[in-house]
Amino acid sequence: MVASTTSAASAVVAVQPAMVVSTTSAASAVVAADAPSMAATETSVLVATGAPSMATAAGAGGDEALPAPVVHGNTDADKLPMRATKAAESAAPSAATTVTPVERMRPDVVNATAFVLSEADPTFPISANPSTASPAVALKRQKPDASAARATPTTTEELPVRAAATPNAVKNDPRQIRLDSYQAAKRFLRSYNDSRPLYVFFTCAQDPETGAPYLGACTGVDAVIENAFARAPPSAQLLTVAVQSEAEYQSMYRFDDDLRLLEVPSMLQYTPLPNGHGKTTNCLYQDALKNDELLDYVFHNNTAPGLVPKAIQVMAQYAPLKKYLRAFDDDYPLYLLFVSGHLPSNDRAWCPYCRFRETVFEYAYHKYAAPNSVLIKVEVSASYDAWKDPANEFKKPFEVHSVPALRIPHRDLFEKLVYHNFYGSIDDIAVLKQMFERDASFVTTAPSATRRI
Repeated sequence: MVASTTSAASAVVAVQPAMVVSTTSAASAVVAADAPSMAATETSVLVATGAPSMATAAGAGGDEALPAPVVHGNTDADKLPMRATKAAESAAPSAATTVTPVERMRPDVVNATAFVLSEADPTFPISANPSTASPAVALKRQKPDASAARATPTTTEELPVRAAATPNAVKNDPRQIRLDSYQAAKRFLRSYNDSRPLYVFFTCAQDPETGAPYLGACTGVDAVIENAFARAPPSAQLLTVAVQSEAEYQSMYRFDDDLRLLEVPSMLQYTPLPNGHGKTTNCLYQDALKNDELLDYVFHNNTAPGLVPKAIQVMAQYAPLKKYLRAFDDDYPLYLLFVSGHLPSNDRAWCPYCRFRETVFEYAYHKYAAPNSVLIKVEVSASYDAWKDPANEFKKPFEVHSVPALRIPHRDLFEKLVYHNFYGSIDDIAVLKQMFERDASFVTTAPSATRRI
């Protein structure tokens, strides 16, 4: 929930921080270099085109290196490529110089990541079997592969399929692709130009020793998604992205301007926009990803067997909402869901909790609410800064100081309009079911299609 600063009891959630800095040891410093710069030197450089950690790039165990510090935003990311300094390109590493200095990077900059290390560095995991591979051999730069220079594929069918490592994985499904790094995922999303619906599922990478995901929350989710996607329409496409570590999530996925994940695992529908950004809808996370009926609702374009669509209106101004409520006679179920507005660059809700819970609420509303119900989604402000304004016109009349928030209007014995608070979470389907079915038992009037806002 995103809270306004006007409420002393509400915690302020900064949804767009300027920068997140990962603390790294000297042996974990990262410098990014373009491929041409790498080819011009014979220093001991290990190139990892998509690996998010040093241990992964080396193909060995050991402590993972945290990603480099990042700066939020991606408006002009393509104009800010990261290059290694000339000194780093021309001077061979020595025992005195363990790593080159870290340069700040933006999360949407897609480039090869180069780790410049000393052969004497004892902390770098050189090989899974140190007795058979020397540091000099493990760190020697490999000649560029000509096949890697081909154009980035633009659809899932042009990429090699790697099925998810779950018992119910769908193998050789041309509708699916699995990628194992933030950089690879961003390259794919930036170049995706297919009109078919694309769903992106973010899960946890597996521990190479135990075979289990690094977060318990990811356990079993891959199999549920695989089975649900097998029931999806033939036009649906699924991109699975394995997040390699908590550090990668914190510095990359959490503050990406388009993805802006709230947690892992998560899933969203991605639609490319003409301005280079991506619009994200149908966002789910946590236990919602284990609900088969909810997944069917999302994969089938917000429809499902036995689900009857109900009326949903969107309002962003107080005056028309006030006019509508004055005419409300409490003769049908009415729900006011207060949520954030959307950013102009990518149509993303600036409130992350609204974004990842609205879909669950709408599903429960369509499934359990009375046929003549009306849901009004009230967008409280176009930006978080505007929401912090104490004079926001929605705060005082409805006693709303944080979003998302649900209010249920009713008329009391004196015909005065009152607003009942909903104190549960708007993504708790069990509680929502009880509320909607209770209200449905008092239905007295004609379907809501005859009413207009």
